Amino acid sequence: MSEELEKIESSDGTDDEKVAKLRKISERFVDECDSAKILMLMEHLVRRSKAQIANRAFRDLISIVMQQLDDDGAIALSEKACEFLLRKRMSFLHTIYAVRLMMRDVYHELETFDKAAKVMDQVKEEDMHATFKMEYPKHADDRLAFGKWYVNHYLIISKYWISWDKLDTGKFYIQKRAMPMLRTLSVDDSDVDKDGIFKSVAMLRQMTLFQLAMIYDRNREFCAAAEKYYDVFRQSARMHGINSKKRNTFLQSAVRCAILSDPKKPSKRNILGTLWNDHQTRILPQFRLLENMYLGRIVSSSEIATFEDSLENHQKVAGMDGLTSAKRFICMHNIIAASRVYRNIRISDLAMMMSIDADQAETMAAKLIADRVLKASIDQISGFVEFESAESDASAGPDISLRNLLTAMNDLVFGGIARSKESASAVGAS
Repeated sequence: MSEELEKIESSDGTDDEKVAKLRKISERFVDECDSAKILMLMEHLVRRSKAQIANRAFRDLISIVMQQLDDDGAIALSEKACEFLLRKRMSFLHTIYAVRLMMRDVYHELETFDKAAKVMDQVKEEDMHATFKMEYPKHADDRLAFGKWYVNHYLIISKYWISWDKLDTGKFYIQKRAMPMLRTLSVDDSDVDKDGIFKSVAMLRQMTLFQLAMIYDRNREFCAAAEKYYDVFRQSARMHGINSKKRNTFLQSAVRCAILSDPKKPSKRNILGTLWNDHQTRILPQFRLLENMYLGRIVSSSEIATFEDSLENHQKVAGMDGLTSAKRFICMHNIIAASRVYRNIRISDLAMMMSIDADQAETMAAKLIADRVLKASIDQISGFVEFESAESDASAGPDISLRNLLTAMNDLVFGGIARSKESASAVGAS
């Protein structure tokens, strides 16, 4: 075999002819599934062939390997190829990058996203510029093109880590790799690439915001997630190629996360208000629930159940208390809403209204009191929550029908069972 390879190298043919002959040899070795010969060919290309021929022949070889061998065999030979190529790293940066992209595609199809991320991250930081110049020689001196390619490279890595549920790792690649470069890129007329090779700066910014929103969402930092999703939604309005259905998906994600947010977060009311004031939320199926929460209305158990049906799986995970985030935080909202209407309420009645047990209702109320969100006290002997003031909170929102709504809720839900220790009476918000 070595004689055959030497004969090709010493022939008077053109580079194209030599590459074509090497491709035929590659096809023969792969058809024979002879890994020893394939490895010998790799070593010959690195040691004996001219770099220009070796780069093209290596890419052909790995492409054939990826197409014809099973995934395990293809990955094993590709990893071995990288070992050979790294011996003369600076001569083969272009090919090393191409091989890694082919490996990434295999890992992607296998849904082993951690390995896809790792193989992309094997491009060293100090080699990024040289790799870009070899990959895109036409744009070698284009700083904007390099910046966009660089940011996109690390956003792909972060996306794989997010898909693998390694959220902190994904956040690292966004904040420590993609964002510093992204901040240096400006949006102007040169941002439109005529060849359609690189994503625009605006698109990269949207991708960055969306990935951060996903990380906050999956970490159950719902308030921060709602803000990021809404930023993505607003930015998409200024971009071409994003249809209304896709934009509504971003807006729905923002609304869902805002509703799921912990009522103890001061920023929750701000994002609820922002979304409520955006007329585009009125067409969403979650708008009524959004409005009820922003205006301080009591939310029924059926509304909570309907809302939970619309959530993603990671948003339905139950906590140590056995409640989902939706159930827990909407019930906390209901306790706060009740405090604006009633002077006091029996814990068992509060639990009945929210379809939870009395211990859970008492724990929620205690938590809100401890965090100074709710001005109240709990009388465990009588089983009542005593609210300090039944006057309407000015921050409850401009709901002119709040009095009528809560009076109706008292009649329908409580059936007149809420009462004070001596003679309980519900009082409307003034």
